[in-house]
Amino acid sequence: MYLLQMRPEQIKQAVGRNAPVIIPVGSVEFHGNHLPVGTDFFLVDEIVKRFEPHVDCVVAPPFVYGCTGYAVSGPETGTLNVRLDSL
Repeated sequence: MYLLQMRPEQIKQAVGRNAPVIIPVGSVEFHGNHLPVGTDFFLVDEIVKRFEPHVDCVVAPPFVYGCTGYAVSGPETGTLNVRLDSL
């Protein structure tokens, strides 16, 4: 189940079952001119969509920021970098 769609009673039941919480994480960064900056998140999101129906878990809202270190390119191409100490 997706946390944002759950009612309080459903959350209590999930806690009672000790259901794990999955937090989809993927950086927003430049991957070249042939891919969107959200590629890392899109991959994780698709994986979660495929296994969520088969696993007793709670899917939290996504976290789409990370420490990219501007490995390939900087903010001029859409990369969002969060310093490790800030993250």
